Amino acid sequence: MNKIIKYNDPTYTDYVSTITTLPNYSTQEWLKQYIDTRSNSLGEFFDYAQTEFTQLQTFLTEVGKALKQGDTITFSLIGSASAIAGDTYNVNLSTRRINSVIQYIETYDYEGEKLKKYIDSKKLIINQTPKCENETIQDPKYKFINCSEEFLNKKIEGVKSINAMACRRVRVSNIVRTANSTQPPQTEEEKTKEDEGTLPAKDQNEIDNPPQTKFVKVIEKKRVQKKKTQVRRKPTSELPKSTNHSEIRKKQQHFTLK
Repeated sequence: MNKIIKYNDPTYTDYVSTITTLPNYSTQEWLKQYIDTRSNSLGEFFDYAQTEFTQLQTFLTEVGKALKQGDTITFSLIGSASAIAGDTYNVNLSTRRINSVIQYIETYDYEGEKLKKYIDSKKLIINQTPKCENETIQDPKYKFINCSEEFLNKKIEGVKSINAMACRRVRVSNIVRTANSTQPPQTEEEKTKEDEGTLPAKDQNEIDNPPQTKFVKVIEKKRVQKKKTQVRRKPTSELPKSTNHSEIRKKQQHFTLK
């Protein structure tokens, strides 16, 4: 069609020359009342959709990284549709779109592992919210499009227009990351080293000497060192008569404390 037309205008008058001269043309606020079927606008939308797909891949890579660290990820997939049919049909259509995205997520590979593994283990939780034509577009460029607005011809502008295509989508929302609160399990190598008593000194000491036991052993060690450095005191009878006994005891005690 390659026009800008008004909603529910049976004449299909082209308003391109009028709309492109509006002060707010670049904001696309006029999409509230008009339908854009121009081919160059459709091309821009496909580029925009490709950018969003690339962003999804980046997002899933970050999700895979977090899951690999033991975290739990929860988010919602919100599906929407244009107003070309009744509510029941559009809810089913939105649900099918969500399921298609989930199938893609399940097969997404991060470092040799499919994300389906984490969905099955409940580490990746995806909530489904089919909103059909009641969804509000978040992107600034298309936020003025009203997805609940009906089309006069559902097979023409209801299919090939920016207004229709922007509403047929699935978006990610309500992302929650719950950090892993437990220590990662020991590897087989760590278990073998522990059994053989060949863990690094710090780790082996922590296993062999819990805090209280360790403290007691340090005291015992000091006692042994103290005994080794003590000097045997001579019996009083062996000391010279002119010696001051109290002075000798002080000297012996001072030496022992060293």
